[in-house]
Amino acid sequence: AGTHGLLLIGVSPHKATIAITLVIQLVRSGVKWKVSAAIVIVFSLVTPIGIGIGTAVEASGATKSSSGTLAESVLQSIGTGTLLYVVVMGILLEEFGSGSRHFQKCLCFLGGYLLVAALAFIAEDHHHGDEHDGHGSNDDDHGCNATATASTVTAAP
Repeated sequence: AGTHGLLLIGVSPHKATIAITLVIQLVRSGVKWKVSAAIVIVFSLVTPIGIGIGTAVEASGATKSSSGTLAESVLQSIGTGTLLYVVVMGILLEEFGSGSRHFQKCLCFLGGYLLVAALAFIAEDHHHGDEHDGHGSNDDDHGCNATATASTVTAAP
């Protein structure tokens, strides 16, 4: 329950912010009420369904088998691809396509990328350190999944 609570705390503010933005965009673009409602309902259901699928894959114990590892890899790839698409198409094109101060924006982008990479390596080193010093096991990553850490930090608004 602790992991699910942390996931709820981490996802909810992002989901709420994006929901508000989505509704504003739907109103501005003049989309019909029924279509807007359908879009918001699908948007509201996608994340809990995705979390449910991920939790089911992990809880099944299948992640320890080769087919489970493949399923986990596919799910992480879909999530990472979606995040990259949103970042590149929605944010970077808008930021770098207009205005000025491109060099400063580029430095900030690279600095953020390096920060996330450093956090991922720190988390990975912590995880491997637990395995090698006899205080941890391969079954428990103590919440230090480098991919999750990088995705969480990258996704922050």
